[in-house]
Amino acid sequence: MLDIRDFLKINHISLSRFINYCLYKKDQGFYQKNSIGTHFITSPEVSQLFGECIAIFFFANFEKI
Repeated sequence: MLDIRDFLKINHISLSRFINYCLYKKDQGFYQKNSIGTHFITSPEVSQLFGECIAIFFFANFEKI
């Protein structure tokens, strides 16, 4: 797979090629690294505030439905 700098020399890169590069490039791509469990945290795991914000939004907009 070519280096990202080689792609940029042609002045453009397709979104699909960029995503493919970021996810699958050997030794550098997101799915090639051995970092299980450290990729992301979903919002409910961060704080109780997420659920409270959803509840406030729901009750504020419930009568509009």
